[in-house]
Amino acid sequence: NDAGTALMGIGMSSGKNAAQEAAEAAISSPLLEHDIQNAKGVVVTVSGGKELSLKEVGIAAQRVCDNMEYEANIIFGALTDPRLGDTVSVTVLAAGFPGGD
Repeated sequence: NDAGTALMGIGMSSGKNAAQEAAEAAISSPLLEHDIQNAKGVVVTVSGGKELSLKEVGIAAQRVCDNMEYEANIIFGALTDPRLGDTVSVTVLAAGFPGGD
């Protein structure tokens, strides 16, 4: 199945609300030329230092999901990288936009 154009957004933040702020930065990234709400499929990766919690991963994933169509296929994952320290990074790959774009 040809999903058409795939677009990527990346957001990073640190501090108390790092997961939410990084997710918001990723979904509003200038690299995303279309509103991700219309994408049929999205892959979300949440990265953080060794202290990254499942709660933070859930917050970031939920923030992205809140901007998606109910029927969109959303896959998310998480990884830790000690080099990130207290920084959380969220990467969003979106595809399957109406009209093949």
